[in-house]
Amino acid sequence: MEFFAIILYIGLLAAYVIFIAPFVAAGWGLYHVGELIVRHCGQLHGVTRVRTAAYVTVPPHRPEDEDQPARRQYFLGPAQRDLRQLITLTWREGVRRTTDRGRWTYGRLLGEQGDEAVWRWPAGVTLQVGLIAGAAAGAAALALLLALHGLIVLLAAGLVLASAGVLRAVDFVALLAKKLHRGMLCPNQGCYERFSYPWYECRNAICLRRHTDIRPGRFGVLRRRCACGEELPTLILLMRGERRLQPFCPNCEQPMSRYTGHVAEAIIPFFGGQAAGKTQLMAAMMLLLENAAERGGRSLRAADDATQFNYDVLRETLRRQGHPTGTQRELPKAYSVVLREGRSERMLHLFDTAGERFTNREDTDALRYVQEARTFVFVLDPLAVNDFWRTPLAAAAGDIAHAIASSTPPDMVFNRSVDSMMQMGAPLKESRLAVAISKADLFGTEDLGDGGEWLDRALGLGNLVRVMNLEFGEVRYFFTGAVTTDETGAVHPSIAPLTDWCLRGRPA
Repeated sequence: MEFFAIILYIGLLAAYVIFIAPFVAAGWGLYHVGELIVRHCGQLHGVTRVRTAAYVTVPPHRPEDEDQPARRQYFLGPAQRDLRQLITLTWREGVRRTTDRGRWTYGRLLGEQGDEAVWRWPAGVTLQVGLIAGAAAGAAALALLLALHGLIVLLAAGLVLASAGVLRAVDFVALLAKKLHRGMLCPNQGCYERFSYPWYECRNAICLRRHTDIRPGRFGVLRRRCACGEELPTLILLMRGERRLQPFCPNCEQPMSRYTGHVAEAIIPFFGGQAAGKTQLMAAMMLLLENAAERGGRSLRAADDATQFNYDVLRETLRRQGHPTGTQRELPKAYSVVLREGRSERMLHLFDTAGERFTNREDTDALRYVQEARTFVFVLDPLAVNDFWRTPLAAAAGDIAHAIASSTPPDMVFNRSVDSMMQMGAPLKESRLAVAISKADLFGTEDLGDGGEWLDRALGLGNLVRVMNLEFGEVRYFFTGAVTTDETGAVHPSIAPLTDWCLRGRPA
């Protein structure tokens, strides 16, 4: 009987191995593969969406550790971190589930001894074989899923970088159209440096962190998220209305006009002797443009609060027929105004420099903005020339002319100024010079003819006129009276030709 029992057992075992065991092993293996994939999907959700401590294996990217106070764009940092965490968690969970199931099978079907063991061990072996096969297939499937995940992250990162590059190119083209591809000028006192892009301050009043490079890149494409959570635009093109951010100069770190980068820029330095009338002439030109805007012509508005405050003082002084306080000797901050002509806008930086700075070369070296200007205004006070008092015009000017005359000869101011400008590398041959013969309202300009010829013939400044024409690419002479003519604040008609000529030049 025992022999026949053994034969029967072997036959049944063979039938089981041939007809049943493959299906049991395959089913058990597929179940294990399915469970591993389901667990993987749960971990994917936990890593990318839930983000609790249980799913953290790699420290997150913190804005405090970055060179910008901003959170990284997802596919340029956090996505790689999520993938690393997912690989770690998937490996840990796969090993744990496979090990636990193998121990359970061994303990229940293979580890026990006795008469029933001969019937249990075939099932145990089958399940263990299925588990091993399932573990191998599951590992291959998970490796494929993780590789696909990595490929998607890689492609997405490449797409983000390509998009950022395209947007940077579009931004550069926009700056090129505004003649700002060479950079923007800082008009702040003592700085005058050009820079390619401003720093920007977070608009959250509680935060106010400064972003030193806000352009599209690893911290965002169309917008970036500040460390405080505030979303900020990444392009000047996107900074419209309330989304316009406060810019700062990267060199002096001082605030600049909110128009910086949005409009073309032109730099117009005014230079001349002390008390030659530079400040008053500049104020008269600004008042002329303001009056024109009221009549539907060019519109003018201050680009920053400091300009608005200073201009309000100068405008009131002019309207009261007074004389502005002389320019202080300290380095100037530009009067920055935005000029609108039709649909075109540009920002004018008008530099009013104390006359004595242009008679001392050490002082002049600090005035680096002249390197960027292409239109200059030289204010020439004819009352500072001795020959003027020998002409019939002296009687018309009256005794008051002596009190307001500049103490510095115009040829000395001009020669020293030009020498310093050339030493600083200012391209004077490519620049235009407006010579504003000031205080003409005191003596009248009827029958005086061309300003250059009058300076040569009447005042003996022929050498100065020739030097002007030699050093600059284009020179024009204007008789100017920087005063108002009535109670309405109308500016002397001599200011309009000078203003039109200065504004006709291309932005620097």
